[in-house]
Amino acid sequence: MQASNIQLGDPALASAPAQAGAPSLFDDLFVRPEILNRIYKLQENAVEEGEPVSRESFIEMLDFLERVPFTRRPGLFLLDNGNFRAVWRTEDNEQAAFQFRGNAIVHCVFFYKRDSQALPLSRETVVDLVDRVATRRAEFAHILTDPAYDPAS
Repeated sequence: MQASNIQLGDPALASAPAQAGAPSLFDDLFVRPEILNRIYKLQENAVEEGEPVSRESFIEMLDFLERVPFTRRPGLFLLDNGNFRAVWRTEDNEQAAFQFRGNAIVHCVFFYKRDSQALPLSRETVVDLVDRVATRRAEFAHILTDPAYDPAS
């Protein structure tokens, strides 16, 4: 199944709040505004340049960002194939990267510190359903969470 692309004028591109009551995929989201603005800019630039933007990848990434708690800001990317990628990195170079491929599939790459500092980071690659990966959050939560985060600031 080929992913449908977002086109110029698609209501999915409407930034929050929706323009003149037009439906928007950003409506009723609890994702931080700076993250929504980054996603919106990525889409807007791609559409203006005639590059693909996978609607399914977009929706799955937003759903993931809402369901999986994080306090460290992710790097957000729109890949050449139209899929979105969210990447979290720690100061120790640990990494959790998620490419949302549509059809509820996510391609994940994790880099974890090992007990021995003499060894390089351990790498794990997973291709699975978004729901299954989200339930494994405990395995990578420390990468998504900034210990210095203060919600009051």
